[in-house]
Amino acid sequence: MQDSEYWCDRLLEMYFEDKTCLNVMALFGLYCLANDYMNRQVFSRAETLLEIAYCIGRQNPMHPDARQTLNFYEKLLLLTGRQSEILDMRSWLRENEDKLGKLEV
Repeated sequence: MQDSEYWCDRLLEMYFEDKTCLNVMALFGLYCLANDYMNRQVFSRAETLLEIAYCIGRQNPMHPDARQTLNFYEKLLLLTGRQSEILDMRSWLRENEDKLGKLEV
């Protein structure tokens, strides 16, 4: 888990330095890693990864991995008792870019 956190932190640092470093091809890795964190109940880290995936997916909503991102995001919202946010999230209405700018690595 410690190695995973180190590499996740590095990924986040890179992303916050240059948000163009990740694109739709990164979605699979982002939601798989987020799912691993959810399975370990590390929800804050999972949410950060899914927020990034969501920003990317919103630009390419018809991509299969963008649609799968929504499934994992829904899982997170259910696990954290935030069912009321699912409809907006699935409609690509969730505003998270401001939130991402405030996150600390």
